[in-house]
Amino acid sequence: MAQIPEAGKEPKGKVAPIVVPVTLVVVLAAPSINSVVVVNAASGGAVVVPGGIGSIFGLNLAAATVLAGGIPLPTELGGVRVTVNGIDAPIFFVSATQVNFQIPFEVPAQGVLTELVIRDGFTSDPEMVPVGPYGQECSLTF
Repeated sequence: MAQIPEAGKEPKGKVAPIVVPVTLVVVLAAPSINSVVVVNAASGGAVVVPGGIGSIFGLNLAAATVLAGGIPLPTELGGVRVTVNGIDAPIFFVSATQVNFQIPFEVPAQGVLTELVIRDGFTSDPEMVPVGPYGQECSLTF
């Protein structure tokens, strides 16, 4: 058995290492979409359109900032997925506080969509977002 020396004194004889088991527990927080912050990325308005670009703002949306590498856009980026009415959406960009994605063309051009952010197996609460016909909520000024 190894001897434990007194403070400030050198040990006598052989010193054996002491093995102490340590368990590290990492708790990931579920993504959280802030209220009323899924927006049309072109106009900043609340109404999104099929095929348009949407932005989600929240907390714990991604573990790191990641940009899509090219076309076709991935439906999972940096461990993050976005579903719109159950359809995986193509994703442009993810960060801890923002996700930019394309509204799937398959969603109806009227009514309300349900959007979820799924990150590393955690799912956000659903966010209800109004959807309009093509061309709505988009005006560009040059």
